[in-house]
Amino acid sequence: MFSLAAAIDCFRSANRLLGRDVYGWTTISADGDAVMASNGLPLKIDYSVADLPPVDILFVSVGLSIEFPGKSKVLAALRSWGRRGNAL
Repeated sequence: MFSLAAAIDCFRSANRLLGRDVYGWTTISADGDAVMASNGLPLKIDYSVADLPPVDILFVSVGLSIEFPGKSKVLAALRSWGRRGNAL
């Protein structure tokens, strides 16, 4: 969760310095349901991988474990986005 919060805070700070919302962020998971951070806190999710609207750049933040529910669905979506020329 720390790496995700640190990344979001950079965008939030940039927006504040610019005086307007230039940067935004969206959270996704395999099924759109909340995910549990390694510290035990749930993270609210905005979209499932299937419902993600167009984005300029996709950052992937992962936890300590490389195994998680829906891993194959997420990896397939990442490969598909990459093949279409999206910045990952």
